Amino acid sequence: MSVKIQLFKSKPLANGKFPIVIRVNERGERFVVVLPYSCKESEWNAKKSSFNAKYIDNEYATKRIRKYYARAIRAIDKFNDEGIDFSERELFKQLIFESESASKKSKDKMTIKEYLQGYIQRLEDSEAYYQRGNMMSLNNRLFGSKRLKRFFNDYITFSELNVKHLRDYVAFLRKDGMKGGIKNLMKDFRAMYNDAEEEEIFVMKKNPFKLLDFGKFSSDYNPRGLSVTAIKGLLAFDVTKNPTLANSYYTFLFAYYCAGMRFTDLCKISYAENVVDGKIVYKASKTGKMMPPVVIDENIKFLMDKLDTGSGYILPFLGETHKSKRQQFDRVKKCNRLYNVDLKKIGELLGIEVKMTSHVARHSIASVLAEMGATIREIQGVLNHQRSDTTRHYLAKVGHSEISRVHDKLKV
Repeated sequence: MSVKIQLFKSKPLANGKFPIVIRVNERGERFVVVLPYSCKESEWNAKKSSFNAKYIDNEYATKRIRKYYARAIRAIDKFNDEGIDFSERELFKQLIFESESASKKSKDKMTIKEYLQGYIQRLEDSEAYYQRGNMMSLNNRLFGSKRLKRFFNDYITFSELNVKHLRDYVAFLRKDGMKGGIKNLMKDFRAMYNDAEEEEIFVMKKNPFKLLDFGKFSSDYNPRGLSVTAIKGLLAFDVTKNPTLANSYYTFLFAYYCAGMRFTDLCKISYAENVVDGKIVYKASKTGKMMPPVVIDENIKFLMDKLDTGSGYILPFLGETHKSKRQQFDRVKKCNRLYNVDLKKIGELLGIEVKMTSHVARHSIASVLAEMGATIREIQGVLNHQRSDTTRHYLAKVGHSEISRVHDKLKV
């Protein structure tokens, strides 16, 4: 028997990278099992069958593929001990879909909790997890999967899942303190359910998700933007009396003047890559698409000087120690939490009725422009919304119904 981890150079991917595979030679049969990793040839150490230092998170990724290798050896030994002929498909299922506890049972008896163990592992192993554009959506799915694992007991299988379980899960989320995001978590649960059905974990008889009205799961949490009056009050805030809030205060103003730039993008923009000809140009991490360029006027220049730490980044959240996508992701998540704590304090000090969070800056663009007479199409362009429905949703939260012309973008 021969089992090796290799870079599969005969099958390049569309992005120019090569998949990492486990090559098996057993009883004269040869085949490969493609793992959820890929890299450039220059990022691979063929002698050690591992990623080299050029690959982001090389040590972490190498540990993961070696775990797959160990699972492959165990799976093959199990097949040989039981005298079972195995195929590429069966080996792949052993590697990816079955946990130690689940392998003792046939798949039609696999519980949701058992499946979740392997499902969470796959999400964490996926190279796409830390890639721009996929980061947030996969992290949300991972978050939801861990909530599901807490909710379901050790006995419920996919074939036993019914609409009552789903409603009980919604009640569990609300009791657990969730105000927003329940609708998205239920959609992620449905996606996992469909994945399990496609992987032949169970035979679907009746889809319980079709009996749910997803519209009823919309959040009661209704983030709103600040009014022109509130923005003027914010601008008058004496930050010298609260120096510990200075960075968060200036960051919020910077986000506002940059047309509601999202916090993840705020953290990542740098002087070298994003400042071009007196403008800030960047791709949105959420969509991967270019945003309208932001002209660096005197307000933005003032804030950039206040927030500059010499790290190369415009804002003081990332530094030289945050090199890998995983390190940056974890750091941004932590900073966003602390940032929201500071914003809440600022809101309380100023007596602002709107709950202050990092996303309020973006909603404030819509509310201020609407209050000053901008059309929906103009606000949609500033926020770079693909659909006008999204913009209307923003405006519904601030109570604006009729909007005419824009008079003065953001200057209050």
